[in-house]
Amino acid sequence: MSKPPVRMLIEKGIEAGADYIPDVFEVPLRRVFSMDTPSMVVIPKKRAPKAETPKVETPKATKPTKEKAAPAKKKAAPAKTPKAKPVVKGIANPIHEITLEFGSDVARRLEGMIPSDAPLSEWRAAAQRLSGSDTPNVNAKPPSPYSVRPADVATDPRIENRKGELGKIANLELEVSPRVTDPAPEVSIFDYEGHPYITSMSDLAAAGDDITAINDVRFRVPFSRRGGQDYMFDNPGSVWAADRGAAERHVELADRLQQMTGKDVMLFPWTMGPKAVKFSHMPRGIQYSYADAAMGSADRNALAAGIKEILPNWRGFEDPDSAEMFMTVTGKARGALNSLMDKFRNRGGLGEGEAVYASTDLSQINTPLTTLRNVGIIDPRFGASPSSHASYNYSIPGRGVGRLKENIGALGLSPDVMAALNYETPFDFPVGVQPGTKSPLRAMQMKPQGGLLDYQTLRFLEGLLEKDKK
Repeated sequence: MSKPPVRMLIEKGIEAGADYIPDVFEVPLRRVFSMDTPSMVVIPKKRAPKAETPKVETPKATKPTKEKAAPAKKKAAPAKTPKAKPVVKGIANPIHEITLEFGSDVARRLEGMIPSDAPLSEWRAAAQRLSGSDTPNVNAKPPSPYSVRPADVATDPRIENRKGELGKIANLELEVSPRVTDPAPEVSIFDYEGHPYITSMSDLAAAGDDITAINDVRFRVPFSRRGGQDYMFDNPGSVWAADRGAAERHVELADRLQQMTGKDVMLFPWTMGPKAVKFSHMPRGIQYSYADAAMGSADRNALAAGIKEILPNWRGFEDPDSAEMFMTVTGKARGALNSLMDKFRNRGGLGEGEAVYASTDLSQINTPLTTLRNVGIIDPRFGASPSSHASYNYSIPGRGVGRLKENIGALGLSPDVMAALNYETPFDFPVGVQPGTKSPLRAMQMKPQGGLLDYQTLRFLEGLLEKDKK
């Protein structure tokens, strides 16, 4: 409990096998990433302690004059709680509330029809109308399921290289039913000059659809793919999901950036490595759904016994609450369940590699690490709130805007960082264990990075894009 939430989040990503620079080789370049450069001009790390210490000292200075020692002792406990609370406390996020109550389809259709600052009662009334018999497009046919073979689209040897599993992956076939049918519009980063931004990592998990079958096995309950990068297009009112501490830090930073500039704060998630999706509940959840539908009774009972050893309160495949418990487990139990499910890959279950492919957005496979893909807007007014994503318990308020048409790496937003490191492209950083090398990647993973899309930064990006054409 002594570790800060962001540190724990990063360690979880490392545990899941994300691409990173280990601690022993880390030189985080904190001066560079603490906004000392023109391209990263906001929120110096030094300012936060200066802002907090006066708040703690002032009550201690005033109270003792009234009541001597007792008030000082009483104030010692409250002094700890403000550090854990977000700067932005937030108000009710109507789109998020409607999503939880009426589903994302209803919320998505209401988005843009009603002002975001309208009373929640107005949103609920509109949602009730949409979900009733007078629902527009009620006769429209739902999108049809389709089949896809991941190996026909893209493969990555980092996902799975065990010889016994490669044949299974070559023949893996998914039946998918779309939930989100509107493609993300294409946008240009040059349209957002003068806007502040935040960058943060995001895995390659797919979003916006349900897996209804794998190979010849039809799931008893369709499995929802929740994202990933495209989370912002599948979860109205929310632009990103994370553990609570990380979510609150994003909202705090967005609030300060918005106050400083008076403009919307853009979110540019950067792509992680292909193994990072293993931290998500999705591969394990897909293995669970497949085992439930495909396994013979003897193997199914053996698997159930193994799950129960790890989760004593788990009550069986037929129990919906137990399924949720299995999906949302954290810590050592998560890793133990991942290993257990993989051990049953030749006993009627899916292997880890198959499950990762089934979880992954195939259009992102082989995307260079730290590539900027999607654009969202963070709305810090609402504060961080509980998420419906089984992997990450809190969400960042906002909305998805579109998909970048330019091929940009996150370091391209920091010309001075690239100059200091003598990088010719934003992707020149070392990946993996390379003794004696320095990399900004670790610092990027440790916390959200903020900056401003000013004239100089955008002209630098233009230069990089011109080099790519040659």
